[in-house]
Amino acid sequence: MNFFGSKDVGQTQKGGHSNTQNIGMDPTLFIAEMQRKDARIDELIAEKEALVLKVSELEKRQLNAELAQLREQKQELELRLANPDQAFVEHKERASQIEKLLQGAAAAQSLGQNRITSALERFEHLDYAEIDALLTETAERGIMLAANAYYGKGLIAEDAVKWHDAYTHYKRAADLSDDQSHLEAYAHMTWRLAKGDEAVAACERLVARAKADSGPDSAA
Repeated sequence: MNFFGSKDVGQTQKGGHSNTQNIGMDPTLFIAEMQRKDARIDELIAEKEALVLKVSELEKRQLNAELAQLREQKQELELRLANPDQAFVEHKERASQIEKLLQGAAAAQSLGQNRITSALERFEHLDYAEIDALLTETAERGIMLAANAYYGKGLIAEDAVKWHDAYTHYKRAADLSDDQSHLEAYAHMTWRLAKGDEAVAACERLVARAKADSGPDSAA
């Protein structure tokens, strides 16, 4: 069965910079990696549930917090597996945005193309450590604006179904910059986490940004 329509959907073009390239993203592999991750989360949940019965109250609170996060991740992964078309499109879009950030850093100063390609290939396999470290390094070296680096780290956390980490990164990006994409990501995550007044304030910032960019009639 072809979940993804067009025969070339597994190949995605990243960004508009002259150094951008096609990173092969196989939809069948993507589904398999999500299933593998879902199975691993089941194993971790079982391990931690067994530990809860044996540890002190302090350790139990920590384990219960970890279990809540794992169950949240599992719920979202199952939603993605139920709609793999949309999940794959969103995953590709996050990869595209991250590569645009990294290619901008590469254009500003020397940043090895092989490292970018390797990090993006690991991202394809839902392995986030390499690309997260690369974004951190670019910010620390002053190659990338800190706001962009935090935004990229938020994209990674969102793809990994780590909502609270994504919120923290997006908030830092929005605190440092009024870039529309930063504000949109921050506002979206505040609503996802039901942060009430903070979500309303984030949306008000988005409206103010739209009015500043396009005039008072640009947003309702």
